[in-house]
Amino acid sequence: KSISVSYQSGNDPWEYNIHKKVAKKSIPIGVILTISAAGSEMSNSCVISSLETNDKQGFNNDLMRPLFAIMNAELTYSVNKYQTACGIVDILMHTLERFITDDDLMVSSEFAIGIIKTVIKNGLIAYNEPDNYIARKNLMLASSFSHNGLTSMGHTFYFRCHKFEHVISGFYDHVSHGAGLAICWPAYAKYVYKDEAVLPRFLRLAYEVFDVEKTDNKLVDAYRGILRLEAFFKRLGMPTRMQDLNIGIENLERFALKLTNDKKTKVVDYIAIDYNRALEIFKLMWVE
Repeated sequence: KSISVSYQSGNDPWEYNIHKKVAKKSIPIGVILTISAAGSEMSNSCVISSLETNDKQGFNNDLMRPLFAIMNAELTYSVNKYQTACGIVDILMHTLERFITDDDLMVSSEFAIGIIKTVIKNGLIAYNEPDNYIARKNLMLASSFSHNGLTSMGHTFYFRCHKFEHVISGFYDHVSHGAGLAICWPAYAKYVYKDEAVLPRFLRLAYEVFDVEKTDNKLVDAYRGILRLEAFFKRLGMPTRMQDLNIGIENLERFALKLTNDKKTKVVDYIAIDYNRALEIFKLMWVE
């Protein structure tokens, strides 16, 4: 995708990712999907890294949306367990990042709930039975529809956890994207779930996806839902703390500084995430 918009212009591809240049033309592309994960086969997104600056950045442009995608679930049989799990987390996060919002359109929200349920059920099957065609094809389609705009129709959404993860894997390129997201999501969720703007969404996840028994304490119910998703990540062998990936606690401040551009910017969310909030969330990725 990066090549498709930079080849004819002669521009440095990185200039698009840091929003210094805007793509005006592209080479049309088609794709053959070999892993169910990023949803790149139907998205308009492109993410690359700069090893010189430890930055990992993405940008969106419809010129990069593939004209076609050849999708045969059998081509994903050979994906190992770890990368299968990373892909499962990435699909979930593309959906959850859109679902946890402070506004609503019922159609897109119901699509999101359906995708989340599908990925959790079929993800465990594919993880344990790599050549299960039904599970693999469900993951493949979930990958596509989680990131093509379907689940964000009619409302604003914020890819805040992706931004946190990009900081981590920007410094540590041994961290697979899905594994990094499995660390970021529980911490972010535990930091924000109490806010009345998004609590209803966390409650829907708890009740409709994770079968949390409804009580009179909505905060407890929502928190239990977060814990059940975290437990699901662990069943897939995914890390849920920085310690699991041998990332030291001394990184927390530099991660928060990188995320906020040395305290000059904030991460856009329904609440703006400044340096102090970012540092608190990174701390939650460390502690038990």
